[in-house]
Amino acid sequence: MASNAKNLAELLNTDTTVAVADVADGSITAAKLASGAAVANLGSGSITTAKLADDAVTNAKIGSGAVKSDNIENTTSLHLACTYTSGDATVTTSSTSSLVVGMEMSHSHGSPTLDTDHLGGRIPVGAKVLSITNSTTFEMSANALAAGTDITTHFTSGVTKSKIAEGSIDIFKRADHDQELKPIWGRLHYSSSGNYTYNFIDEYGTRMNMQNGNNGPSGIARLEGSTGHGDFVVRWEPSYMWGFGGIYMAEAAAFDMNDPQWMYGSGQISGFHAYQFANNSSNNVTYITYYDGSSNSTIHNDSGGTNGADWILWRINGVLKVKPGSKSEITLQSSGDKRDYIFWNSAQSPCFCRIKQAVRIPSGGA
Repeated sequence: MASNAKNLAELLNTDTTVAVADVADGSITAAKLASGAAVANLGSGSITTAKLADDAVTNAKIGSGAVKSDNIENTTSLHLACTYTSGDATVTTSSTSSLVVGMEMSHSHGSPTLDTDHLGGRIPVGAKVLSITNSTTFEMSANALAAGTDITTHFTSGVTKSKIAEGSIDIFKRADHDQELKPIWGRLHYSSSGNYTYNFIDEYGTRMNMQNGNNGPSGIARLEGSTGHGDFVVRWEPSYMWGFGGIYMAEAAAFDMNDPQWMYGSGQISGFHAYQFANNSSNNVTYITYYDGSSNSTIHNDSGGTNGADWILWRINGVLKVKPGSKSEITLQSSGDKRDYIFWNSAQSPCFCRIKQAVRIPSGGA
């Protein structure tokens, strides 16, 4: 065995070629590949996948930049009228020339499911093009659930919906224009025995309204979008009632936006900044607090509420300020504020909060 090993080593150090046929299937393991060898030293087609052990090509064996966007299949999306037979995987259409094996199939309105909102009734969940028989016929990866003629069918390939985990495209991954602040309350969550019988959001979505007695049924909602890291302005009218009316503002990065109960509490999450802007009649006070990520402090505690006047909060070139009604403006941060904030309402009944403006401002636009 020692002699054979020596001879093989000698062969590898000469120009003599070791034929692919002489390499046993699965014999090339990760331990046998130098880091980067799978990228730099293998000729095209010289060592097939049959020669590689499972998991032989690990992250460490893939050269930097080898997997790049140029090598990812371009997304394809098309619609064809297809005819299905119940219990049969064979599908016919006018032409299969635009189809490729592996394309995902769904009903034309875009849903891959057969829930009560998307009852297509023919294409099973997860169905794909399994094989193409001829110019007008192909096989589906599962039998059709029902018969149908000229059913508009959606075919997709590349980076399709099924390749993306649910919830993976969150607020941080969305395009900027999809995250813009808007003066609309949404993502309603009930509190203090509130339920669907109460109309907490009214005035065309611009007011949170909870006038149901002291500490009565209420709801919490979030303003649509976030501030981004640049300039913005938010204008609102907090009620002047027994309950605290107003808004909370906190860093978007502190919250899981997919959690339907994310709005509990005052937004004071360790390591993140948060503010409360409140107005109240029973205590006759305008009240602003600040949480710096570890401790809470009172910025403003002034007797005399604002009773119907607008509050304005804005950030221009990193300077964050608020003006509560007719009272003097307050500098919350004098420079360098670039945090991405979200907003939700105070919810102590009776109170309301009417949003009048919520918008990002393009840099230099103010």
